[in-house]
Amino acid sequence: MRCQTASEYQDALQEWKVKRRSIGAACLLACVGAAHAAGNSLQIYGTIDDGLTYVSNQGGGRLFKMDAGIGQPDRFGLKGREDLGGGLSAVFQLEQGFNTSSGALINSGVEWNRQAWVGLASDRFGTVSIGHQTDFMQDVSIRYSNGFWQHNLYAYHPGNLDNLANSSQVDNAVKWNSTSFHGLTGGLMYGFAGGNALGRTAGGYVKYDNGPFSVAATYVSINKRTFDFSSRLGITSIFGQSGLSATNVFKSDAVNNTGIGASYRISSRWNVHALYTRSEVRAPGGSGNMFNYDVGTEYRVTDANALTLGYSYSSFNHTHYNQIEAGDLYSFSKRTQLQAQVTYIGANGNNHAASYPIGASSNHDQMLLRVGMYHSF
Repeated sequence: MRCQTASEYQDALQEWKVKRRSIGAACLLACVGAAHAAGNSLQIYGTIDDGLTYVSNQGGGRLFKMDAGIGQPDRFGLKGREDLGGGLSAVFQLEQGFNTSSGALINSGVEWNRQAWVGLASDRFGTVSIGHQTDFMQDVSIRYSNGFWQHNLYAYHPGNLDNLANSSQVDNAVKWNSTSFHGLTGGLMYGFAGGNALGRTAGGYVKYDNGPFSVAATYVSINKRTFDFSSRLGITSIFGQSGLSATNVFKSDAVNNTGIGASYRISSRWNVHALYTRSEVRAPGGSGNMFNYDVGTEYRVTDANALTLGYSYSSFNHTHYNQIEAGDLYSFSKRTQLQAQVTYIGANGNNHAASYPIGASSNHDQMLLRVGMYHSF
């Protein structure tokens, strides 16, 4: 087509753009159709979460801030599956965490900082995956915690020693998850990160689901894990290491995490849950345990509106923490939710109250109020 005027040229250009979009859409649909015909799939998914938080005391002062990833972790990911025949499939997952408030990656310089693995899935023998992966405390034990049921990151335990909040993942990991046998599932994991000692991880779990009832036990051992005890718990000296700060973090020989949890759905609207975790921290100058106990409930007033209530007790290094959490969760749809939450934590004596990930108060108590929303896709 030859255009004689500017108007004819613009009309021809617009017609070409429409045709190009149609051709591109047709090609995409053809590819998707071919993938489904072959039993293959590719899923793009993610969650965007942000809100406003008021903290009564962080390091001696009040704080009012935008805080992203509290109701749900901010993430973007890809999942894929290729049918290899005979009940065997190739599978993969890539997932990155980011901060909605700033747009920055959670772990600067690491593109797929939450998940990056490939593996084989068998209908009979389960799934074996290799790569950068979450541990079983995050995969299994978290599902019985107050933080999980309340969609509230602040409701996890002080310092996150048990890693329910997924602050660290396992590099160079081999993971096996079984198929279900009459509701019974299990898994094993080994991480070769940094050689045979530095960052080495080993773990396993067993889980049983039967209708409204679920119970699980998990164990994960991580060598050479580090903690910012100063910022997170207000501790500057422990187990022979002094002068701890954000730049001089605590270095453990090993952290051994145990989790035992259960949940029961009393009715279609009412659920109760409980969780026990123990984090054994070993260091050259000593060792100790953090014990955590969760009990909580969720009650659906309507299909769209859920009320949550939880209590947590934690003890570590002669400090006792009592934590109460309550929330009102309103879902516009399966993918969009508004949240209003309150979290209070108190520590005994002159010890520092400390919620995760806000960090330590300058005194023995701390209250957090939050209003936020998330959307998943």
